[in-house]
Amino acid sequence: MGKPIVPQPISLEQYGIINTPTVLRNLSTPELYEDAILRDEAHLSHQGPLVVSNPDYTGRSPNDRYIVKDGESADDIWWGAVNREFPADKFDALYNRIMAYLQNRELYVQDCFAGSDSNYRLPVRVITSLAWQSLFARNMFIKATQEELDNFDPGFTVIAAPDFKAIPEIDGTRSEAGIIINFERKIVLIAAAAYSGEIKKSIFSVMNYLLPKQDILSMHCSANVGKDEDTAIFFGLSGTGKTTLSADPKRRLIGDDEHGWTKDGVFNIEGGCYAKVINLSPEAEPEIYKCTRSFGTILENVGLDSVTRHIDLDDASVTENTRAAYPITHIPNIEPTLKGGHPKNIIMLTADAFGVMPPISKLTPEQAMYHFISGYTAKLAGTEKGVTEPQTTFSACFGAPFMPMHPSVYGNLLKEKIREHNVSCWLVNTGWSGGPYGVGSRMKIQHTRAMLNAALDGQLDDVAFERDPVFGLYVPQGCPNVPTEVLNPRNTWDDKDAYDAKAAELAKALIARIQQRIKADPQVLVGIGDDCSVCTFPAGEVLLTTKDLLLEDVHFRREWTDMYSLGWKSAAVNLSDIAAMGGTARYLHLGLGIPPDTPLTHLEQFSDGFLALCQQEGATLCGGDTCRSSHGLSISVTVQGSAPYEQVCTRSGAQPGDVIFVSGTLGDSALTLLQLMEGEKPLDEVALQHHRPQPRLQLGRALAQGGVISAMIDVSDGIFSDLGHILECSEVGAELDTRLIPLSSAAKIHLRHHPARRDQLIRGGEDYELLFTAPVHNQEHIAEISTHLGLSLTPVGRILPVEEGFCYIDHSGTLQRTSAGGFNHFRS
Repeated sequence: MGKPIVPQPISLEQYGIINTPTVLRNLSTPELYEDAILRDEAHLSHQGPLVVSNPDYTGRSPNDRYIVKDGESADDIWWGAVNREFPADKFDALYNRIMAYLQNRELYVQDCFAGSDSNYRLPVRVITSLAWQSLFARNMFIKATQEELDNFDPGFTVIAAPDFKAIPEIDGTRSEAGIIINFERKIVLIAAAAYSGEIKKSIFSVMNYLLPKQDILSMHCSANVGKDEDTAIFFGLSGTGKTTLSADPKRRLIGDDEHGWTKDGVFNIEGGCYAKVINLSPEAEPEIYKCTRSFGTILENVGLDSVTRHIDLDDASVTENTRAAYPITHIPNIEPTLKGGHPKNIIMLTADAFGVMPPISKLTPEQAMYHFISGYTAKLAGTEKGVTEPQTTFSACFGAPFMPMHPSVYGNLLKEKIREHNVSCWLVNTGWSGGPYGVGSRMKIQHTRAMLNAALDGQLDDVAFERDPVFGLYVPQGCPNVPTEVLNPRNTWDDKDAYDAKAAELAKALIARIQQRIKADPQVLVGIGDDCSVCTFPAGEVLLTTKDLLLEDVHFRREWTDMYSLGWKSAAVNLSDIAAMGGTARYLHLGLGIPPDTPLTHLEQFSDGFLALCQQEGATLCGGDTCRSSHGLSISVTVQGSAPYEQVCTRSGAQPGDVIFVSGTLGDSALTLLQLMEGEKPLDEVALQHHRPQPRLQLGRALAQGGVISAMIDVSDGIFSDLGHILECSEVGAELDTRLIPLSSAAKIHLRHHPARRDQLIRGGEDYELLFTAPVHNQEHIAEISTHLGLSLTPVGRILPVEEGFCYIDHSGTLQRTSAGGFNHFRS
């Protein structure tokens, strides 16, 4: 038995809270019960739960959530509709007003931790004016020992003042409520919003910022572990069954909502559970149901008989979003360490209100990435203020409201871990069957559990799968303890034509998501949806325009690449042209010729990759077109950029005596293509250079400033061909030393075993590095640019007078003569 906790006095003057008559630190659960009841904050119900009511705040207030734009974090946050900017000076002023408001009040403090792994946990202090909210923090976070309390140093502090109402005209908020995270001051302010979920979700948002910086994937998911120590994680938004389905009597619960995935495995960020309990039944969810009858549980907005003090879990008179907050130890079958190994299975939950998604389907790694990034579900009644019936929504990473950084940060971490640990991925629909919301019925939980058990136990590994024609998902043709007709959603509809129409409606909604995900750009006056886009350019800069056409089986093969990478590369090859002119990429237009058998998920994955690179480079997709193609997928991309006229770089400025440079390393793309053509599997890090090249826009601008270089081109057709373009346009000759051409370590290792492939790797192309020439006296400046950007810039030759032609030194040191000339698609 551990040493008992003895609450220690604490001063809050460091926060600017003075004249406080009493500060109650880390009170026990019974003590907080007593205070909450005596202060008329809550009622004691039959069998012991504490019942509280917040009729004005029955769910999160996402439109009142802000992040202070200040310091280092300002460059890391994905600013927009989810992560709203809040000025630092406004935060300071509001903070001072709340601190003054908290004077002369009895305050409660809970010092605890976020994170069950001691290597990555965050010390959290929660200060609140309500006893029941202090109990909520005690339930939801990980309790500190006496020794830890004696030396407690909070890494982040939540100050919740639910009775303080902000004044928008003074405080800069949208309403009386405000949930404001300040990463620089390590403080969360909560004004007016009394919904307790704001406390836990604000700290989850903090962890979603801190953990990825340590290469740890933070996840809005539940997790459990089986008797064979096989960990499973469950992604899903509120109301999709994440909490319910992970509370499985046959598996030990690690946690129900928020986790981290490290190099060692999975750990729970919390120490408690926050379950939705509307219409909870003892038959379907016995463990959670029992918690609603247990001392220590907080029931939020649950119906209560004022005479008998019996609770009514079917009472939705206040909200559909009734909640129970209880320590995870209330669940009898938990993993005591709150940690597990690397997952064997990933379950992605969606509550499809259209009633057209299969109840279970197996995902390819590419489909798993798509569904993780898109996060389609129905936002269920009550989970947010003002939501009264299911609404189609997309929540990136199944937790966009809590993700401070761009979804690609979390998506890339997930992708790496799925690949490294060979994880099986499943999409499970817990939504409607037999028709949409209002017509069909919610999927039976018994069927969902049976499908999950079959997936987790390996019973679906050897069954036949059929590809869904609308969504491209792989649906099992049989599952133990589940009627066969349930597995195909179309079979559950009486009106098959209505099913087809509703499936097409969801498909349209998924495509419309492309437009919704495009970051607003004030320079785009008229964007997608009109006959033309209307854009502006910075004064004094000239327009740069480039266009590229990519044809299936000519420029790419779909069996060799995933659609996310194809979308990325389609943008990259054009952005690289802007980089070669020293410009800034601004606007893109995308045209797609789409074969009729292309699954919708493929188009979504393509758009995810395309938009991810646009986001990275600050460019905006502002127009395009789609049409049917009977000859494979065709991709047409137009990019517009700009640059000051005097800094525009061309191919025609090279002079005899100039040094020839190339950025980065060459050969990985050619090596990947060579191995694919010969049936070999390329190394992941090598293949990445072929499938997702990085356009060197920042380098191009740095080189273009101040006349550092004389000519530039990107390496798309190969260094020999692209240097030939410079020589033709500049009317000069050149000597290229192939021994100096920088190759990656993987390419060098490959050439030790296959030396005859050296010429193919060097000449191969599709590297999208920059090839440029510069006067000898600018070499020192180029070295400074190289150091500043952390990118190698290697001299590989020199420019000669035109009469000396084009020659190169081969790997043996022999001088070889060749003709200058660029690649020609129509040349035999």
